[in-house]
Amino acid sequence: ETTPYVLKQLGAKVEVINNNPDGYNINVNCGSTNPEHAMEKMTSHNLAILHDGDADRCILLDERKQEVHGDKIMGMCAVQMKNEGRLKNDIVVGTVLSNMGLEVFLRKHGIKLLRAKVGDRYVLEQMLEHGANLGGERSGHIIFLDKSTTGDGLITALETIRTMVLSGKKLSELADEVPDYPQVMLNIKCKNKLIVEHKDVKELIEKYKREDTDIVVRPSGTEPLVRVFVQGPDEEYINNVAYEIAGKIEELVKGEENA
Repeated sequence: ETTPYVLKQLGAKVEVINNNPDGYNINVNCGSTNPEHAMEKMTSHNLAILHDGDADRCILLDERKQEVHGDKIMGMCAVQMKNEGRLKNDIVVGTVLSNMGLEVFLRKHGIKLLRAKVGDRYVLEQMLEHGANLGGERSGHIIFLDKSTTGDGLITALETIRTMVLSGKKLSELADEVPDYPQVMLNIKCKNKLIVEHKDVKELIEKYKREDTDIVVRPSGTEPLVRVFVQGPDEEYINNVAYEIAGKIEELVKGEENA
């Protein structure tokens, strides 16, 4: 109820959908995790604001019904905050999974992207350590530390709208300025998570590392999986790299099982 109330008080025309929780329908075919339903409902709207069940996340849909995720939101807001002298130490904190396009965009504007482990608690730790006041994740969990100590979907929505108003640009124009590099994520079943430290895996990572390509091989924190994450501007290259590294890990797993 808070987001539509605040927006109406600010003079916006607001249409609200999926706002009748019954204890079972939280995040079901709606909200920031399922934007398709809102896409279907949009007609002549300027944007759609999508929260999750507890509204600590926010992603948006622009007037073309294109998703504007957390990386793009952080990019556009960071530049606006820097222009106003609000961005502390010219730093934004993302995660190891933040899109490289965001990093390239921020660098062009004299802003450094630091990468924390996945999870808002790790993002906040890095923000506090480095004196940053903007950080978050692609999922839309974004922390504006000068406003709140945790992710808040309403604050994220208001900061984004503020950026639109002050820049005089549509949401689509702002979003298009932040490039989105192709990403590949592969999951390999593996009980021995220390396999990511195997010399063969490390040698492959070193072999394929490029300035414009990011390679992350890490164990899942909740499942018996190893995740291979590769991103960069060349989609064919990152696919080849991801599958070769994943193939090597599968080979090592089979070797352990047959030993």
